[in-house]
Amino acid sequence: MAPRQLNPQEMDQFSRMFFELTHDEKYRPHMAKLVSHKYPQLAPVFNDVKQEERVRALEAKLEQKEQLARANEMQRALDRQREKLIEDGRYTAEQTQEIKQIIDRHGGTLDYNQAAVLYAHEKPPVNYQDGPPEDQRMGSTWEFPTVNGRDGKPIPFADFAKNPNTAAHNAAYQVITEFKKRSGVRV
Repeated sequence: MAPRQLNPQEMDQFSRMFFELTHDEKYRPHMAKLVSHKYPQLAPVFNDVKQEERVRALEAKLEQKEQLARANEMQRALDRQREKLIEDGRYTAEQTQEIKQIIDRHGGTLDYNQAAVLYAHEKPPVNYQDGPPEDQRMGSTWEFPTVNGRDGKPIPFADFAKNPNTAAHNAAYQVITEFKKRSGVRV
């Protein structure tokens, strides 16, 4: 179908519209693509658009390289922190793997030192003064130890509870007697 003939007012209106679209920074790239596709012989008019696209692509490539360099430097810093935790003897290599899991759990926003604090809170070191670990403890019932009298025979708890001073004296005499026997003093 052949295009219809435009009247002078339409020609003026469409030429102004095309002029505004091709000189507006927002729409110029789109117009350049349309013109180069439909009228390839007029494409050189939009060389500035192609240059801008090349510059933007180059800037994006440089930005990507910079981000990669920053990421590599951050990884090296994390590796140094990890090695320092191991060298200082604070954690083993296996524990640093668990610390790495904490870093990953927090989306990589923590470094090893911060994650080590969380690790120490979540898995505190065993303090042997608190008693044996839960899995090594005996049953929940506790029996009162038997106390031996002067004669060396165990005293029943009921007798001990009635007179603990006598039982304590008897135990003291027994210890003194054993000490004298071992040191060679005549009893």
